[in-house]
Amino acid sequence: MGATRISRRRLATLALAGAAAASAPAASAASAAPTAGRPGQPLPVTDRLELTELIARYAWAYDCGEAELMADTFTADGSIEAWGKQVASGRDGLMAFARGLFAERGDRDWQHLTDHHVFEGSGDHCTVYSYYSMLEGTRTEPREFRVRSFGYYISECVRQAGSWRFRQRSIHRWDAQRAPWRLAGSSVGTRSAGASSSRRG
Repeated sequence: MGATRISRRRLATLALAGAAAASAPAASAASAAPTAGRPGQPLPVTDRLELTELIARYAWAYDCGEAELMADTFTADGSIEAWGKQVASGRDGLMAFARGLFAERGDRDWQHLTDHHVFEGSGDHCTVYSYYSMLEGTRTEPREFRVRSFGYYISECVRQAGSWRFRQRSIHRWDAQRAPWRLAGSSVGTRSAGASSSRRG
């Protein structure tokens, strides 16, 4: 029995038909997949990156003595809470709070290192849990450096006019009890491992 001859045009037609059939399930799955970023859906990577940069901008502004830039990372009614107590709210209050911290810092250098972010949210709202370490150094020789403080932030963020901002940042001393997102609804905002009343963070 001889081999059946198939024209090149026929081969091309069969190949295209096979490719279309193979891609149909993937296309169907893609169209059925939920759109990230909408309420009830996981936060997209692009939003996570923007939130990470927002957190970085706060740290740069804080450590470089830029009160206005620090306030820019918040909503108009944004606030800061430290050890369970609100210490600043509104743009003017946030700038006054920042300038008080800069005066307290004096001729020393501070650096905030913020990482290990956990994002919980969707759509235009997100809560970010982050480690922080606060380093301090002297400016005169011999220079000395130390870890001044460490703990974690809980940042309530919202998207306004296409940009993420802090609605509230709460500062917590490290207590090594349980992951803070597992303590929702508890007194995590008022717990403190130390007796210090310092508002730095």
